[in-house]
Amino acid sequence: MVSFAAPAKMLGATLDVGIARNEQSLTPDAAPYRMIGAAGRRLRVGQWQGDGASSAPPLVMLTGIGMNLELFEPLAASFGERQVVAVEMPGIGATPDPLLPYTFQTMALTVAAVLDQLEIEQADVMGMSWGGALAQQFAFQHRRRTRRLALVATSAGATMFPASFTQTAVSTVRIQ
Repeated sequence: MVSFAAPAKMLGATLDVGIARNEQSLTPDAAPYRMIGAAGRRLRVGQWQGDGASSAPPLVMLTGIGMNLELFEPLAASFGERQVVAVEMPGIGATPDPLLPYTFQTMALTVAAVLDQLEIEQADVMGMSWGGALAQQFAFQHRRRTRRLALVATSAGATMFPASFTQTAVSTVRIQ
C-alpha cells in the first residue's frame, strides 16, 4: 500500500489513508476536471478550491507516468481548506497523446504555462514517481514560483530508468 502520510503532513494535510473522510470527499463525477491548452499541449487538470481558510499557496501535484488524476483524489480531498491543482501528463488518463516527444524541461515550461492560466504565482509542488523528477525540474527552472518541494517515490532528476534497462546498461558496460 502506498502511503502519502509523510509528504501530506509536511504540506499541511490531514490524511486518512484509504478513504478520505471529508465533507468535500471527491468522486470522479464531482471532481472539477478540465482540459487546459498550454505551451502547445492539452492537459487534463484537476482543481479543488478548498474553503479558502488556508494562507498557504496552492499545492500543485504532478502525476507519474501511468497515473491518472483519480489516483490523487483522496490526497487532494485531505487538503480541505487548501487549493490543490493536479496535472495529468500527456498520454495518461484522459489527456491526449503527445504529438511530439517531450522532455522534463518542456513539461516544466508547460506546467508553468498551466499555472499562468490559473493565475497561480507561487505554489508548493509535489511530484510522484516520474512527476517527482518533473517537480525537481520545475523547481530548478522556476525557483521563484516554488515555495516547497515534496518528492514521493522518485529519484534524483532525469536518471529514472526502468530496472531492466539499468541492469542491461550496467552489464553492457562491464562486459565491454
